[in-house]
Amino acid sequence: MKMKTRQTLLARATAVLSLAAALSGLSLLSAASPAEAAGTDCITLIRALRADTVTVAISGRKAEMDRAGLLWKLDNAVVKLGQDKPADAILKLTDYAAKVQQLGWAGRMSGEDVARLLGQVQAAIGCIEGATP
Repeated sequence: MKMKTRQTLLARATAVLSLAAALSGLSLLSAASPAEAAGTDCITLIRALRADTVTVAISGRKAEMDRAGLLWKLDNAVVKLGQDKPADAILKLTDYAAKVQQLGWAGRMSGEDVARLLGQVQAAIGCIEGATP
C-alpha cells in the first residue's frame, strides 16, 4: 500500500512540475529579445531530452522512481530558465548528467543510452552557456 501511495505522489508531483514548466515555457515563447529567443531554443533542447528520458530503458526495482527524479531535474531546469536563472538551470542539468552516469555505472542503463543522454544534456548546457551574456 505504501509503495502505491508513493508512486501516486511521485506521479502527481511530476504532473505539477510538468505543468509549471509548460506554463513558464509559454511565457518564454512570447519573448522578443535575441537572448530570450536563445533561451527558447535551449528549452526546446531540454524538452527533447525529457521526451527521450520518458522512453529510455532503466532497469531495477526503483526504475520509475529514478525516471521521475530525472524528469524532475529537467522540469526544474526549464523553470529556472523561465525565471532567468541560467546558472541554476545548468546546475539541474549537471545533476541530471550525474544521475545518468550513476545509472550507467550501476548497469541499470545501457552504455548507448547513457552516451546519447549525456550528449543531449551537454548540448543543452552549451546552449544555455552560449545564450548567457
